[in-house]
Amino acid sequence: MPALASSDKTSPWQGTWRSFGDNDICGAGSCDPADSVQAASAGALPSPPRNAHAALKDGHDWCTPQDSGCWPTKTAIRELERALDPAEPRLGLRWSSYPQPQPAPVPTGSANNQPFYGLGDAPEGLRALYYYDDVAEMQRPCFTAAAGAAAWNSASDMCKAALHQNEYRNWNPFIVVFPLNERHVAAALTFATRHRLCIATAGTGHEYNSRNSCPTGGLLIRTILLKDKAFVPTWREDPALAPAGAFRFGAGAVFTEMHAFSAQHARVIASGWCSTVGMVGFHLGGGHGPFAPSMGLGVDNVLEIEVLQVGRDAHGQPVVHKTIASRRRNPHLFRAMRGGGGGVWGVLLSMTIRAHAVPDGGLSHVFIPQNGTFCPDSRPFGYQWLRAMWTRFAAWQLTLNHKVSTQPGFFIDTSEYATGGLCAVTWRFNFEYFYAGGQAEPDYILFRDRLNDVLQTTAV
Repeated sequence: MPALASSDKTSPWQGTWRSFGDNDICGAGSCDPADSVQAASAGALPSPPRNAHAALKDGHDWCTPQDSGCWPTKTAIRELERALDPAEPRLGLRWSSYPQPQPAPVPTGSANNQPFYGLGDAPEGLRALYYYDDVAEMQRPCFTAAAGAAAWNSASDMCKAALHQNEYRNWNPFIVVFPLNERHVAAALTFATRHRLCIATAGTGHEYNSRNSCPTGGLLIRTILLKDKAFVPTWREDPALAPAGAFRFGAGAVFTEMHAFSAQHARVIASGWCSTVGMVGFHLGGGHGPFAPSMGLGVDNVLEIEVLQVGRDAHGQPVVHKTIASRRRNPHLFRAMRGGGGGVWGVLLSMTIRAHAVPDGGLSHVFIPQNGTFCPDSRPFGYQWLRAMWTRFAAWQLTLNHKVSTQPGFFIDTSEYATGGLCAVTWRFNFEYFYAGGQAEPDYILFRDRLNDVLQTTAV
């Protein structure tokens, strides 16, 4: 998910907050009034720092450890932790094995295949809050490729709490919080705003461009524990948009959990290819997946978004608002978040997405790896065969209908070229497809037989 920080100085995080209530693009029919309400009370929080008004000024003048006027003291951090109800168990991220849905991604080399390198394995689970007791540690990278799995598994709890799936980041937050509900998120937002800390959010951390980032020293809100879920048989706002109903998931939902839940209701959802990607980043970032041609992109399936935003009152003090955005309620915000990235506009609590009926015959998955070399002769699966195959493949792709979604991958290994020449350079072509229907359907048989022709093989 993109960072809450934005270069736009009119962003609701830095400038004056306003409700997106001008419903002039709702389409036919009347629109509901804008739904922007006071968020749940954040509980007791420390008093604002003495330069509180400066902490809320426009721009990105983030607080640093050198500024004692705004940098959080240990007393202030403890008060934030109390507002997060630290005695409440934060469980549910430990993964046993298949067929249990994975509750979060498992990072490379994690012992026992546990999320966050086993952070939270204790009986009480995760802590509500992690922070750098020594701010000098905040300047050091947590994970490096050269360190290896043993070092990754023994990293500090703070490093594990801030873990991203790709770990391609050059920043560390000062504080990481694991909220369980709206009130906890509101407490974190209020605290960060009062102390002029950059706010970032992350669920699974599947963000390969580090867009959900801040300058070192901010506050990271991890929404991975917001896992409420519900089936909505009738989407009353516009039943035609979701004839098979809808699902409402908390911001911490990942696809493997969502598919398991939707199957209980004989439905399927539009998701990505990777089972541990989180809902929010996928659906609000566009979202191409195996069912995109027949069910739409992720962004096409979003019906409603529940988001917390920060504004300020007449005295310049932070006020957290909850906003519901849909096609008819706060439609400007809804359109901005569906493609502009949800994290730019606030912290998402939940999202409602379309449910889809399972196609007759179910869903069919095809995966075929094909290997070859770049030998410049006419031998099977050599360079001449590969060039001819590309022509057949391009023509075949144009014949596919909306029931077929593709994710082909082409990989080249040149590691042996220096000693073996072109015949030692290998290629691998992964043909991966989903078909929205059963394998006895005429369209599937045609799809399969034409793929046989592309690969010049007798069995797909």
